[in-house]
Amino acid sequence: RFILEYLQNVKPIVKGGRFLQIKATYYNPKAKKTINIIIKDSYKLIPMALREFGKCFKLDVSKEAMPYNVYTYENVFRRSSWLKD
Repeated sequence: RFILEYLQNVKPIVKGGRFLQIKATYYNPKAKKTINIIIKDSYKLIPMALREFGKCFKLDVSKEAMPYNVYTYENVFRRSSWLKD
């Protein structure tokens, strides 16, 4: 819901007071572009815990190790500054 204030032409599909889907547009003033956005509640499509997803579809899955300590504000800012050059 926090993102709705940044969107225009919001067309929600609501059931029981909960969003199933939202179609909207976002205008990026810096790039002067409009972006079409569709947000879907994946839990409504596949109502199961993520850990059960692989078993349900007979997929060989495993959890990856994520080095969360690498994703600090400083590292992200440094990387994004480097990409702009």
